Amino acid sequence: LGMLGKVYEKTQQWDNAQKLTQEALFISQGISAQEITYQWEWQLGRLLKTKGNIKDAISYYDKAVNTIKSLRYDLFAVNPQVKFSFQKDIEPVYRERVALLLDSKEKSEINPINLEKATETIELLQIAQLNNFFRNNCLETRLLKKEEDPKAVVIYPFILKDRLSVVVQLPSNEKNKNTGKDTNHKWLHYKSDVSSDKVKQLLDQLQRDLPKPHTLRTVQKKSQQVYNWLIQPELEAALESIEDPTLVFVLDGALRNVPPAALYDGKQYLIEKYNLALIPSQQLVETKPLQKNLSAIVAGLSKPSAGFSALPNVERELKQIDSQIRSDVLLNEEFTSEKLQERINSLPYPVLHLATHGKFSSKAEETFIVAWNNERIYVKDFNKLVQNVEQKKPEAIELLVLSACQTALGDDKAALGIAGVAFQAGARSIIASLWNLDDESTAILMSQFYQELTNKKLTKAQALRNAQIKLLKSRKYKRPRYWAPYILLGNWL
Repeated sequence: LGMLGKVYEKTQQWDNAQKLTQEALFISQGISAQEITYQWEWQLGRLLKTKGNIKDAISYYDKAVNTIKSLRYDLFAVNPQVKFSFQKDIEPVYRERVALLLDSKEKSEINPINLEKATETIELLQIAQLNNFFRNNCLETRLLKKEEDPKAVVIYPFILKDRLSVVVQLPSNEKNKNTGKDTNHKWLHYKSDVSSDKVKQLLDQLQRDLPKPHTLRTVQKKSQQVYNWLIQPELEAALESIEDPTLVFVLDGALRNVPPAALYDGKQYLIEKYNLALIPSQQLVETKPLQKNLSAIVAGLSKPSAGFSALPNVERELKQIDSQIRSDVLLNEEFTSEKLQERINSLPYPVLHLATHGKFSSKAEETFIVAWNNERIYVKDFNKLVQNVEQKKPEAIELLVLSACQTALGDDKAALGIAGVAFQAGARSIIASLWNLDDESTAILMSQFYQELTNKKLTKAQALRNAQIKLLKSRKYKRPRYWAPYILLGNWL
């Protein structure tokens, strides 16, 4: 019945399509067949939207998303009877729901409740993408209540078929007298009428150009276009009233592979103006300041391994970090997964710094870091390294730094791998590079970052920004290819 309804939908026989889909939904609900139920809820949402009944269409999209959430393990093919293609069967439900919630000719027409629901949908999609990355529902147990940082501006750019929509959550100023918590948010919404194909084409080209040596003008031109899409005059004006704001991006698709630090307004890069961070979802981030009596496990490879070239400046990088904060150093032969696990289990180190080659991909089986003797530590093995830690001590790894890894070129969801590594390691925040070029500039940046981090008044976002600006101000490393690839994902405080 449902498939027949779909045929009628294709042939634009809307009334027959709706009648058959409603019958199919009634039956699937009656036998609790949720893997079918969500499809007919989604189908009804599409049909009602086509007929102009937007309110009921949104209601059915809401139901479809809730049903998908309840599917849990079946969704990720743990049950061999039920197989889904995430990109074809699941992701469009979230994307169409966002498009519907943000669908109005005049931005003033959009209800703030719909803006909030749109951002919640974007976050649900990010969580679903990460669960799909791991092929399980491991993140469901980690969801937290959203916490407020009065200086954080959360930006949700979303790539839709016919436009790039941006929703911004500005910090609220009013407090609830009973709870002391913020009572409401001010929302901004704006869009650029550009197709998803054009957005992806420009972002892919920018991703390829950023690491190259003689592409500065091209990079600035393209990154200014992305700046205009994401940081329009409306947001710039709103930011003037917030002292030293941190821009927290929840990035979508190919936007994840271009660092916000490199966005250019025609005169300055975004990193010169604001502190920056990335998150997959506010519900996955615990915002708490970094403890300041810092100690670190610092491991790295300066010699070639697993088909990757030598990193001659890694030894210098580790020595400089050791001089900034108390460190336990594992270099070359010492850097194996066994010895790393030994160190992690022996003492509570809030910082884990790994200076080695590696790759981030949208597939867990292609996301790894390289240890000694050609050993690859895959993302799924990270939890084995830290599982004993979680049993022995309550504190998670505060900061995981991966200073020479890179995202897989041409994979528009490759940066999912960065979040994947962070969550498998149980880290509150991660600093990683979207590409790897110059280990000399990396050593300088990392040394400066840890020096800044020892300043008790600075957040992680501020410390990384100051280190990036130091490179930007130097004559040798002023191009974005040297300082832009480093991103902070997770807790920015």
